[in-house]
Amino acid sequence: MNGQRLQILIIVFSVIVVSTTCWKLPDNIRDTYFGTISKEHSYTSTKVHGNIPDWIEGYFLHQSCGTYGNQSNPEIGAKAVHSFDGLGAVASFKFKEGAVDFGMRFYETQSFKIWDYYDWDMDKSKIAWSTSFSPVNQKQFRKWENFQDYTGDNPFVTFWKIGDNVEAMSEGPAGVWFDLESLETKGEYPFKDNNFGFPDYMTPINNPAHEHYGEDGVTVYGVTAMMNVSDVTNINIMRMIYKIQDEERIPMVLFQEAGPLDSRLCNDEGTYPKLKDRSGYLHSFAMTQNYFVLPISTFFIDLCKIFKSKPSDPVLPGFASYYNYTKDIPTRFVIVSKQSNQVVGEFTTSDGIFVTHQLNSYEKDGLMYLDMLTYHANIYALLTIKNIVEKPTTPIDTHVERFVIDMSDWSLVKRIDLYPSAEFKTVEFSTINYEHYSSKPYKYAYMTGLNPAVTTLIKLNVETNKAVYWGPHDGLLPSEPIFIPSPNAVDEDDGVIVTNVLDTNTSKGIVVVLDAKSFTELGRAVSSELMPFGLHSRFIARKFERRSRHSLLRFLSDSSVHKVTRV
Repeated sequence: MNGQRLQILIIVFSVIVVSTTCWKLPDNIRDTYFGTISKEHSYTSTKVHGNIPDWIEGYFLHQSCGTYGNQSNPEIGAKAVHSFDGLGAVASFKFKEGAVDFGMRFYETQSFKIWDYYDWDMDKSKIAWSTSFSPVNQKQFRKWENFQDYTGDNPFVTFWKIGDNVEAMSEGPAGVWFDLESLETKGEYPFKDNNFGFPDYMTPINNPAHEHYGEDGVTVYGVTAMMNVSDVTNINIMRMIYKIQDEERIPMVLFQEAGPLDSRLCNDEGTYPKLKDRSGYLHSFAMTQNYFVLPISTFFIDLCKIFKSKPSDPVLPGFASYYNYTKDIPTRFVIVSKQSNQVVGEFTTSDGIFVTHQLNSYEKDGLMYLDMLTYHANIYALLTIKNIVEKPTTPIDTHVERFVIDMSDWSLVKRIDLYPSAEFKTVEFSTINYEHYSSKPYKYAYMTGLNPAVTTLIKLNVETNKAVYWGPHDGLLPSEPIFIPSPNAVDEDDGVIVTNVLDTNTSKGIVVVLDAKSFTELGRAVSSELMPFGLHSRFIARKFERRSRHSLLRFLSDSSVHKVTRV
């Protein structure tokens, strides 16, 4: 199989969504929200306003799209046209003793090295990586072979914590490992297993960007879809749940999701004729105390597009070329027991839905509650830069939806709208107090409101369906809200919300800390550089040695701001 085309399938991206609420976006949003990082930074001090609680210690990581190219250049490949297609970089705010340091670096990938070779000028380098919707310059794409020592992934969706390490992830089966202190890329994550322990003809095609963690806070659970390509007339799509322990991905559950498919049935256009027989897309999955639940969206992959292609064919954008959404086929929810590692049930909805992110899931009194963000549209297709800057002609409604399941027969009892009087029609990036309330009954979820860029943070009470807001504030565009529990917390919302914010007034990135209980600002730290649009964030707790004032001043004097060394 053409490895480049397979990579298009597994490098897929997370999602923001578009709101219809009226609010004037900044005039310079194209140059800031979709701008270009001009420098890489080692950690340097920031200016802090207000009060940053000194018990917050660790790294607040944010995925940032470091460049989208020249938006005024009409040439193919001179710019990314979709919000998912920027070149990945990590921005980090290091919290210690009430102070905040800022660092930023691009991931050292094949695509970055090509862009870097052309002096950070996409007019010259063109887009040379797999994209979701943006056209690729074919000549530059072929130059990947000149950088075989670097990973071909563009890992700018989210972060996974694996032991003491962190990997930046897209939706491939392995992410990019980087050092938290230097932010330097260390290569593709060095898992001990070889292809999950399966033969090479078992090929991963969809590895959801979002993981879960066990009660020990260490065991990582993930899901992948694997395609058996040993016989192209008898293709089976297997869905697998796995865990990560001691740097090894260990299969737990394997079941057949789709197939057998026969590539001889592909029509002249390279399309499989039976839509319902295709494998569905999964971006996140649910976990309760005793079960995993996989909401397999009716966003179907067409494998004929792969098998009918030739190595000499143009490289096509992944989502635009290989996936089709339908609302007319029921959505499957597959339930897997943690104890038996077996599929124990399944329910379907009458409508085809697209699931992006989870709020939380739990069991209580014989019922299972599954809370997640759902849609009745191919939301990915509408998230172009043009749509976000100019507002889309087709608005999308987010459903903050609860599915209630009778665990005696796994039947769907009812669906509940948790945000019925929505101030924002579109919300995304849902998070909770995961450390203490994952897989347990809970009260609060935190989200973003979009308009159509992210303008507001939301605290939603899922019991009362009432919400409070931070924002919108003139020129400020926040991102995913991350909850950090306070020491010795008693209430669920004892803690802070930390979010990365682009200040379009100054073209600078800032980090804002809110009191989670009152949802009011405690303090903020201002970086020295622009931070364009990005997807998910993650806080990695660390305890640092307390420094004397003398050593702190010496550290600051030695810190540097530099641009990367050219190849």
